[in-house]
Amino acid sequence: MYGCLTSAKYHSYADVMEVVATQNPATKEISRTWTVTDTFLCDAQSIKSDGASETSSNKKFNKEYSEEQRIKIVSKKKLNKRQRITNLTDKNGNTIWTVPGISGEPSVFEIAGVSPLFDIFGNVIEYEVLAKEVFVQNGE
Repeated sequence: MYGCLTSAKYHSYADVMEVVATQNPATKEISRTWTVTDTFLCDAQSIKSDGASETSSNKKFNKEYSEEQRIKIVSKKKLNKRQRITNLTDKNGNTIWTVPGISGEPSVFEIAGVSPLFDIFGNVIEYEVLAKEVFVQNGE
């Protein structure tokens, strides 16, 4: 796909999801569904904290308990905030992140930010994507 060094660096696959809007001709109701549009090679890692001032926990105890899963992805694929990422797998097809309590269902992540990474000549060589898990996992 990209070359030997890229294949060695990127050890995961991920699916890109985009919104598809359709309109019912009879009712004029617009429905939006997330659809997988592409699969790409990447390096995906979990983010354990927001910074040095926080403990390395992704659990929050406010009015409701929440456990936020955040990830960092590095890839040649340029993504944007209108897309989502799902089905992160290793090269053998094993799902890396799953929805807690739902056996084998891959997590869905919304993109929080995309940063280009440059070589010494100022050329963009890959992108770093920060994403967090979407709590509504039923395609909405």
